[in-house]
Amino acid sequence: MAVKFKIPSTLGACADKLYELRTERLEYQKMAESIKAEEVFLTQYLMTVLPDLESTGIAGTKASANIKTDSIPVVTDWEELRAYIKDTDSWDLIQKRLSTSAVKLRLDEGVEVPGTGMYLASTISLTKVK
Repeated sequence: MAVKFKIPSTLGACADKLYELRTERLEYQKMAESIKAEEVFLTQYLMTVLPDLESTGIAGTKASANIKTDSIPVVTDWEELRAYIKDTDSWDLIQKRLSTSAVKLRLDEGVEVPGTGMYLASTISLTKVK
């Protein structure tokens, strides 16, 4: 279901409304970041304290918190990994995304990167009127 919004009566009013909405969102974002910081602090606290108590979890009246572990792969030798990927055609081991800055740097140096293209991404620059 598509949400319908009221478009202000003038383009200037559109810019003003956009500014008001961005300002409101940024205020909420600051509050969310503050809450997130406290969340991270308590997470780190439990991750530190529970093992000291030889425990992997704790329960309150509203929730339980448990330390979960998972194995995450890391690259220890890029050359070895590249050779393996190339030899076995195992491209699914890596994420397929271009580094925008690396491509732009090469283009600035006059080096064309085969198999790539560019598209123009447009945004609105919003500045408060004094």
